[in-house]
Amino acid sequence: MALDAKLVKNYKNWGWQTWVLKNEWVSLAVVPAIGGRIMEYALGKHSPVFINPALLGKTVAPEPEQDWPNFGGYKVWPAPQASWNWPPPPVLDHGAYQAELTQETDEAVTLTLKSPIEKWQAPGLALERSVTLKHNSTRAFIRETLINAGEEDISWSIWDVTQQTVTHPGREDFTNFHAYFPVRSRSRYGETGVYHTGESAAWKGEAAPGIFKVEYCPDGQKIFGDSHEGWIGYADAGLDLVMTKSFPNFHGKPYPDNEARVAVYVSERELPYMEVEVMGPIVELAPGESTSLSLDWGIARAEAPVLDVNDIGVVTQGLATGDQKLTGKYGVFNKGSIYMVYRDLRGVMLKKTVPQPVSPLKPVSIDEPARIDAEVRLIEVQVNGQDGHTLGVIDSLEILPEK
Repeated sequence: MALDAKLVKNYKNWGWQTWVLKNEWVSLAVVPAIGGRIMEYALGKHSPVFINPALLGKTVAPEPEQDWPNFGGYKVWPAPQASWNWPPPPVLDHGAYQAELTQETDEAVTLTLKSPIEKWQAPGLALERSVTLKHNSTRAFIRETLINAGEEDISWSIWDVTQQTVTHPGREDFTNFHAYFPVRSRSRYGETGVYHTGESAAWKGEAAPGIFKVEYCPDGQKIFGDSHEGWIGYADAGLDLVMTKSFPNFHGKPYPDNEARVAVYVSERELPYMEVEVMGPIVELAPGESTSLSLDWGIARAEAPVLDVNDIGVVTQGLATGDQKLTGKYGVFNKGSIYMVYRDLRGVMLKKTVPQPVSPLKPVSIDEPARIDAEVRLIEVQVNGQDGHTLGVIDSLEILPEK
């Protein structure tokens, strides 16, 4: 299927006019009338983005101090929250955004959305969002820009919030839904690398060294991490479906919520969902100035846990040797092929294996004889695109010389 972008009057009977960006693998659905929210990021038929069924097709005109209409989906708020408390700034959260297709080529499409100016909770603040989908990948590229459209200096951070599904139809199978993020060995939060608003059975601790796991539990609590690695992942273990966000870190700049880079919120049982959140740095803006944060989303079929994320895909079991075998598990963002490259101490390629086909629609598993000669010091897991060109290294393993 070719790359496509169009405005659909009543997409999936939602009741909203919706911009739909599609390629062979994924569909992105954006609703301008409710804060420019992304309400779908689907790989095939499955989207991990939560939609509140009670508010389908509805719109709410922003008013001061009104009850928060929780539509679900993905949106951006300014942080720190303590500066506006609750509810979120209504114009930015659910006001009607202008939407325009600003790029449409065979290679990529971009939808640009612009908010009205917030009047109440963060007065003078406006938001611009661009959503880009390319023709040959499941990745989506989101760029958020906060603009000081007022007359006074302000200080804000970009706070990205995606509500994720935590049930399969007809089941309350909460234990299938997880979030993963790296934790720092020298975290400001102590040995665990996290801090939280309260105790919860959702806080599972390390799924692997340096990787914290959240398993959805309807406790209405939130957990924060200050990792500098720049990714967070969500996994639906029932479908072997993983969604990731990658983002830059701005070292030396202040962050909200006690220097948090990521957070996960588990909602209460009345409306079950899990929020996967990313924070940017707090930036001082004079009138007319702006600040931006770029977020790269990825989606693929892959087994949990999520142990690493890069431009090529996700690592769910790192490359390892044992019992004369080479093993690893992954999910990829492109259709193509995967193969091993063996290198010596100088990085010179000694040999490579025969490429095997891979697709975002199927978890990738390596399980083959380990043919490691004495001079091998590094094994790389390389991925090629459909055109045969190398996309990059998804994982690698250093081989230490025998003593």
